[in-house]
Amino acid sequence: LYSTFMLFFALGSLIGTLFVPIIGKKLKNKATLPKFAYIFGGILMIIIFFVDPKTNWTLLIILNFLAVILTIGSSAMMYAMIPDCTEYAEHKTGIRAAGFISAFITFLLKVGMAIGTSGIGFVLAAMGYHAGAVQTPSVLFGINLFNNLIPGILAIIGGSLFFAYKLDKDTYYKMLDEIKTVKA
Repeated sequence: LYSTFMLFFALGSLIGTLFVPIIGKKLKNKATLPKFAYIFGGILMIIIFFVDPKTNWTLLIILNFLAVILTIGSSAMMYAMIPDCTEYAEHKTGIRAAGFISAFITFLLKVGMAIGTSGIGFVLAAMGYHAGAVQTPSVLFGINLFNNLIPGILAIIGGSLFFAYKLDKDTYYKMLDEIKTVKA
């Protein structure tokens, strides 16, 4: 079942990412896509938490597929926001720090991946997971909790934070003109 699950996970990631440029061109604010995608994706993950995979495998796959399209796909939009943050920082401070900002964001992403990946092993061990054994109901509950409910809640919180991102296309181009004026 894992290979089927991961097949739809990968397809959802691909589909979501392919649509980002198409949707992004139509949006005035780059944060709009991740804002709503994370909130709706988080809601889907919370719903998935309550789906019994033994009796509703197809529903679990469909909901997960949709959640992945939304959350993984919209993550690509955040990379398009990095240059905007560079321009915004220059506009506010007068210092262009493109290299630092890109490197710092990349560093934070790698730290997050390292903590998240290593954390899986610690969490599984703390729950009593034993490789190759039939897992207890408490272990299965823990896996579901850390795979769906907690990420769902965090996705909603993360999506909500994008409401603070006010840099739309008009503001961005006005800011660029002001930077050019100061440099001239």
